[in-house]
Amino acid sequence: MNLLSFYRPLPLRCTMVVLVTFTVSFIAGYHFAPELNGLFDNPINFRTEAFVPVPPTLSMQHHAFLHIFTYNAAATLQILGVGTIIFLFSWIRITAIGLSLGISFWSIGSPWLCCKFFLPHALVEMSVTIYACSISMSSGLKSLTGGPGGRWNILKREFVANLKLFLLLIPFILLAALLEAYVTYRWCSSPQ
Repeated sequence: MNLLSFYRPLPLRCTMVVLVTFTVSFIAGYHFAPELNGLFDNPINFRTEAFVPVPPTLSMQHHAFLHIFTYNAAATLQILGVGTIIFLFSWIRITAIGLSLGISFWSIGSPWLCCKFFLPHALVEMSVTIYACSISMSSGLKSLTGGPGGRWNILKREFVANLKLFLLLIPFILLAALLEAYVTYRWCSSPQ
């Protein structure tokens, strides 16, 4: 089985919608963070408290890797699956991610700490998420508008193609989880 045969080109219009939505929601999350931060039970706020690094043990990193990989794989599969059926789902998902990242960046406060917490794993993770959202939004729009084959046949074809695409994205999700569990955790545990 050749995984590269599952590759689908990036739909530019849907990608632009996803990127603009992410940027606007990130800015909104950052701007309204003081009001939104109170909604969470245990908000992290390094603006008022000093950041104290906690050195992780290897078992903590192994546990974090499994948790992160499982969550990211399930989230990507959810975006590709549900976003094909309900095309606005990927838009809602990227909005929630942008808002939460904006709130996180405001709570952390320091650009250096933001880089320590989110680089390099976020580059891979966000690329996969933006790609999956763009593809599922495009697939959802194709099945919504219909065509000569009928909506149901287009929906089935796009759904199967997106599930095959998920197989191609698994190595990138694995790389993001490895980077987050073993590199980012070490960066966050080192003194500033």
